[in-house]
Amino acid sequence: MIKKMVLLMILLFSISCSSSSSSSENNVKDLSNKTMALEALEQINAYRKSLNKTTLEWDDEIYQIALEHTNYMVSKEKISHDNFEDRSQRLFKLNYTSVGENVAWNNYPDPVSTAVTGWINSSGHRANIEGDFNKTAIAVVVKDGQDYYFTQIFAKK
Repeated sequence: MIKKMVLLMILLFSISCSSSSSSSENNVKDLSNKTMALEALEQINAYRKSLNKTTLEWDDEIYQIALEHTNYMVSKEKISHDNFEDRSQRLFKLNYTSVGENVAWNNYPDPVSTAVTGWINSSGHRANIEGDFNKTAIAVVVKDGQDYYFTQIFAKK
């Protein structure tokens, strides 16, 4: 069990230093119905409520930016915060005042709970979840029917 948790933590939190962009649409499906994303948001909001914090509200502007980054990670086949500053600047231009981001990858049977639990168990990711934000969106993209990539962007407006 500990071995699986260590592997999960490594997979969830490995960061790429690549800065080039390319796209690969091979065997990739955007879960545009947002079912998994909304399930993740529900879990995160339940966690925030348990701390007497306000819930986060879904934002479609943020979703588009999160989806672009998630597709980028799929094309690179690794999770990263590459170009986070660019995403932040785009949101600042839309009058958001602060921005945070969590990313994850996994291929577990319950990918949503695995990602959310991993974020909550990581101090940096948990700080975003608990942060002074009021807007969010989560993009989930599945590759080859088994690799789940997540980007959650937090913002305050």
